[in-house]
Amino acid sequence: MAITGCGGGGGSDSNTAASSNPSAPAPVTPTPPGSTHDATPVTASLMNDIRFADLATEFSAQSFGLDSWNPKAMVIHQDILYVANDSAEASILRYDLKAKRVLSSIHAQNISGIGRLWNRLFDLSVHNDRLYAASYSSNRVDVFDLGSGEPQFLMSLGTGSWSGDQHNTVVVYPMSVAANDQYVFATDTPSRLMSGSKVRLVAPII
Repeated sequence: MAITGCGGGGGSDSNTAASSNPSAPAPVTPTPPGSTHDATPVTASLMNDIRFADLATEFSAQSFGLDSWNPKAMVIHQDILYVANDSAEASILRYDLKAKRVLSSIHAQNISGIGRLWNRLFDLSVHNDRLYAASYSSNRVDVFDLGSGEPQFLMSLGTGSWSGDQHNTVVVYPMSVAANDQYVFATDTPSRLMSGSKVRLVAPII
């Protein structure tokens, strides 16, 4: 993964028409379909204005002391990067962006109240100091409190089973998750008899 952006790498070529009057850039002439000509000078100038961010950071499995990984989602909360690593032993990796150091990972099997590996950890979301982790084949969304610094497990939303008793009323196969001040939302494929995915209201915020 890499975080990139525009600017930060210097200005544009002062000899181009685009930079001679920054407040009124020259229009870019579209290249006709099928044309083999090189980009126009103005287009070339705009391309030259794109720079990698000076502070871009690239992460790999080795950044976290791993031989391999399968990152599915990431969120940042208070300078801490959280990465959903959907590997054979799924976990939520953590990295302190300010101190530039790896923090301890979150492993579901080590948490009292869960006690099992995440199976297909697909998505992460943060809202109001709470981290939401959607695990498709674990059939639930797990909720953590981030307000105290170290993540604290609060609850799980969902059946925890593909054939739970409340199959038609609660989340079964969460593919993604989001939250606002009142509710948690998840996209769910709740039944083999239903086609496609739909947004499902999981539970009110406690």
